[in-house]
Amino acid sequence: MTYFPIGFMEKKRKERGLTVKEVSELKKAANSLEIPFDKNRSDQDLLLDLIAAFSENSQTKVQDFYHQFISTRREIITETIQQPRNLLKWLYEQQGTQRFDASNRLFLIVIDLNHLENSWKIKRDYQLLKSEIDNYLNNQFFDLEKLKLDWSFNNQQYKSYTDVIFVVK
Repeated sequence: MTYFPIGFMEKKRKERGLTVKEVSELKKAANSLEIPFDKNRSDQDLLLDLIAAFSENSQTKVQDFYHQFISTRREIITETIQQPRNLLKWLYEQQGTQRFDASNRLFLIVIDLNHLENSWKIKRDYQLLKSEIDNYLNNQFFDLEKLKLDWSFNNQQYKSYTDVIFVVK
């Protein structure tokens, strides 16, 4: 079980010609919209702070920016759910050397579409997880050719059988 990967989001943002790091886009917008923030915070903490600041601000131009920011996130996630093979390849190829494993895998990715940074809370929603897993297992037709994934790691080629269950709230 994992969350929608930040690195994959950055890859998709780069492909769209956007600022790669979401926190960088938020900082730039905060500066231009005169939203104060603590420049000494870590990027991870600052991302949460800025998302809260934008979502809670009632100014029209701030809300317009924030809705576009969230819309872009949702578009990337929706496209990924519809065509998950690039994400699966990315997950295999971006694993660390110490955790390297070419095993067949079924990924379970939890996503809170309204608050991506709170996706971790879905891990506690046993009924939702069970429902989505049961739905997958009871309705999935397993075609080995569609499950086969070619990928590379450290200049070596691998083949694995893999799929993903997206649990979206």
